[in-house]
Amino acid sequence: MPDPEAILRAAEEVVAILKRHRVDAVPIRPPNVREFLKVLGADPYPSWTEADTDRAADGWSRYVNRKRAGTVPKRPVADLLIGGYACRFQGLVTRNPEHFQPFYPDLTIAEP
Repeated sequence: MPDPEAILRAAEEVVAILKRHRVDAVPIRPPNVREFLKVLGADPYPSWTEADTDRAADGWSRYVNRKRAGTVPKRPVADLLIGGYACRFQGLVTRNPEHFQPFYPDLTIAEP
């Protein structure tokens, strides 16, 4: 069973990050987090657009070029899709900014 105190601390951290970065939509999956975002007034179901595909393709192109040059390690394709998707919003909250910044240099990244 999860520690209730740890859950509360995590929720407080998420609220602080959302407020600090004035987030109005967060593309995340867990249903309990989606319900939490509804309470905050954020859109928990932002849809994928053609512009997201274009941004993801730009990031993929940068990745492929750097991979061929031997300057970056392998990256999961999901990171490139997430980065492209996050470009439409105010940014991305992640513990791994180095997975996104090289391929999306204009993306605002916040670390919790």
